[in-house]
Amino acid sequence: MATEWKMAECTGVEEVLHILNGRLTRGVPVAEAKIGVGATARQLRDQKFYLFYQPAARPRGNASWQCRRTDSPDNAMAFLNDLGQADDLLSLAVAGSHRRSYEFFWFYQRGAGHHLDLSGPWMWQMTDDLRFARGLMNGYGRLADPMQHPRVAAVSRGEKVEFHVFYRHGDAGQLRDNWITRVLTTPGDVLERLNRGRDLSPPASDQRLFTTTQVGDSFRGYLFHPKGLLLITRPPFIPALSSFIRWKEARGFEVFPVLADWIDQEFAGSNTRVKIQECIRKYSTWRWAAYALLIGDADEQQPASGNLTTPWSLPAGCYWCNNETIYTTLYYGDFENKTHYQLGENYSGKYYVPTGVIPVRETAALENVLNKTMSTNTSHNLTMIFSQDFYNDYNKNVVSQIFSLAPPALATQCYVFSGQNDTTGKINIYDAIFKRPGVVFENGHGNVDHFKIGATTITGQDASRFAQINPLFITLSCLVQSYQLGDSLAEAFLRSPKGPAVLLAPRLPEG
Repeated sequence: MATEWKMAECTGVEEVLHILNGRLTRGVPVAEAKIGVGATARQLRDQKFYLFYQPAARPRGNASWQCRRTDSPDNAMAFLNDLGQADDLLSLAVAGSHRRSYEFFWFYQRGAGHHLDLSGPWMWQMTDDLRFARGLMNGYGRLADPMQHPRVAAVSRGEKVEFHVFYRHGDAGQLRDNWITRVLTTPGDVLERLNRGRDLSPPASDQRLFTTTQVGDSFRGYLFHPKGLLLITRPPFIPALSSFIRWKEARGFEVFPVLADWIDQEFAGSNTRVKIQECIRKYSTWRWAAYALLIGDADEQQPASGNLTTPWSLPAGCYWCNNETIYTTLYYGDFENKTHYQLGENYSGKYYVPTGVIPVRETAALENVLNKTMSTNTSHNLTMIFSQDFYNDYNKNVVSQIFSLAPPALATQCYVFSGQNDTTGKINIYDAIFKRPGVVFENGHGNVDHFKIGATTITGQDASRFAQINPLFITLSCLVQSYQLGDSLAEAFLRSPKGPAVLLAPRLPEG
């Protein structure tokens, strides 16, 4: 459980710093802070700071809060470029106002802990439209890519509110449509929002942004909330996840590492599998977790039992379909619990949270998968290869939606081949798969240990043939990622140091 957010109204920077550095928390500096400035025309001489703070659960070494005032956006940008060189930065919050000139108050904490990488170059944009500010943060408008680690300061200029957005440019791997905004009209509303889901395990680092201003005598608070990634795993894998969590945070996620052992104790349900689904539902509802990732493996003897007696085990989600049990991570993201249906029926379940799995039993195997994922350069131009069967089965609109899952410019060359032909006259499919960066699509029922691209059969033994190109494999087959049956083809690819970097294998109940 996270510590409770509290609120204080302060009349100056010194009072804010006293509280941040432990005056109300027994000398322990607070862990996180959201700060805004409110001042009506009658209060310009004595500004009011709205301070929302979260006491640290335990002392954070020599961590201390400081403040720097800058008098223009350009000077603020220069300060951020200097501060970004620090390798011990823990938190950064900004509050803005305008009296005779701009004032930006930068409150930051340095010390030992989960550090932020805020190295420059920093830039800034200003708009008086909240929707445009959110669009800029999400990579639309004049920016080609979403922003990285943005900070927002709302500034009241009479009846108009300006949004000053300070940011670093993101990259092609940045999450789009990530930021959600809420406008709140009282400090109490802000406090209630910040404390939602407090009984849940907290994120590795709170990525929510907050700013306030005052229009006339009216308080306005603006909460910018990123989408969340829920990592459900077992204790041995936690140390290997630190760099992956920072990598995901840099790409726009708020990351929640959660132990299945904790879920088993804290959530209601008939077994661990049901409890994990309920955990995903709660994080989706209260902390905007848009994706979930299970890290661990299923037990071949009792894949859905929820038995956590081994250090690596996680239960496999399952549907009962035509007198057959189908194991799939889709179970976890489907909150309607429609577990009985017949093949061929239109499945009406709503998949609220796409859920994946990295099926590993050893830390070394997990590190290999994560390192391949983080080292893949998605900005390179790649070749798209998919079969005529795939193109026919999934119309162009669906194909374009699947392509949109990948970052922009991921694939610039597309080749379609048909039937059992290995060549199209333009490209040899076998050479294309194994010798150049590529995105390979395959569909059909598939097999546990192989699939076919044209007349080319690919097995787990072929994983090492991919050399260093790290292609992206997207297969819409049922069986190639059957992680509850031992080592499937997907697992062989993921675990091979030279295998594909990422393999998406959605297993749909209808086959």
